[in-house]
Order: sequence, then structure tokens, then C-alpha cells
Amino acid sequence: MRNGKQKHSQFMYCASSRALRPPPQRLLASAAGIAVSLTALGVTLCASGEATTTAGAAACVALVVAFVTAFSIGLGPLAPTYGAEILPLRLRAQGMSLGIAANRLTCGVLSMTFISLVNTITMAGCFFLYASTAVAAWVFVYVRLPETKGQNLEDIGVLFAK
Repeated sequence: MRNGKQKHSQFMYCASSRALRPPPQRLLASAAGIAVSLTALGVTLCASGEATTTAGAAACVALVVAFVTAFSIGLGPLAPTYGAEILPLRLRAQGMSLGIAANRLTCGVLSMTFISLVNTITMAGCFFLYASTAVAAWVFVYVRLPETKGQNLEDIGVLFAK
């Protein structure tokens, strides 16, 4: 029993201290990869200007592949998974349906406004804007989201009790 109490008190201490609650590393890596690839894509588009070269096109394709890879290792699949882990069981279905609906709505708005945005701030400007959003996502993950790897679903609620 003493060992069980000791583990519980260690968990409570870990949950109360931000220094001991590391953020989800995969989400941080994903957001950083997205920001770097989109920034590099914007720089490549700025450098190439109106001229379309084979090297510029190849660089753009490589950077889009880097973006898709960075998105696929973290923010793509882990965002809905993380949401399902952190919501209490009684609210999980409603919370996940709202989260997925907000995701789909945002994707629709992004898709429908892309051409207008390109006409307003240029293609490179769009990718710089999206890169800044990825930086904001990285900061949010680092500041607000604790790591849930290896923890029971029942114990995760304690992390968000504040």
C-alpha cells in the first residue's frame, strides 16, 4: 500500500509541475516540421518569382512532401487521438464530434479562401501565413498540452484539473 501511495503522490507532483510535464514530443516535432517546410516553401517561391525553373519546381515538390510528412507524423493523426484521450468519458462523444466538425469547417474555409488569399497576398505570402500558424500551434502545444504517453485514461483528467 505504501508503494501505491508513493506512486500516486509522485504522479500528483508531476501533474502539478509544468517542468515535469513535458509536452507531446511528436506534436512539437510535427508543428516544427510544418513551420520549417512552409517557410522554406515561401522562401523558394519568393526566390523563383515569376520564372519557373526545373530546380525551383523540384524544390517546391520536395518541400510539399516534407510538409505532408511532418503533418502525417503528428498533427494529422494525433490531434484527434489526443482529443479522445483528454476528454472525460461522459463528454468524449460530444467533444470529439465538435472537434471533428470544427476541423472539417476550418478545412472547408481554408480550401475556399485559398485562391482569394493568393490573389491578395501572393502564393509565398500564403505559405508564410500558414507557417506562422504552425508556429502558434507549436507554442500552444508547448505551453498548454501535457504528455499523455504511458498514462491511464483515468489519470489524464488530473492533468487538466486546473
